[in-house]
Amino acid sequence: MDSIFSGCISISSLESISNWNVNNVNDMKLMFNNGSSIVSLKPISKWNANNLKYINSMFSNCFSLSSLKPVLNWNIKEINQNKNIYENCFQIVDISKEQ
Repeated sequence: MDSIFSGCISISSLESISNWNVNNVNDMKLMFNNGSSIVSLKPISKWNANNLKYINSMFSNCFSLSSLKPVLNWNIKEINQNKNIYENCFQIVDISKEQ
């Protein structure tokens, strides 16, 4: 899924991909890179991220993103490349986990 939505500056909602089965995906680097209109990660909060290994720049340049809550509960113990995940996400104010 490397770069699948990279550069899609008009995408603002991730609702349509909320039910994707990503159980066997290990590479999501640059997936939403430059998704400057994305405002919420809540739709992808239920994704099973257990097999992810590469998430470099996954959300970089998502200028409208303000909360990381939805993805902070992902199990990312297998990650070995995670540079610049939230680079230039200047609006992020909430990094607390959902309960």
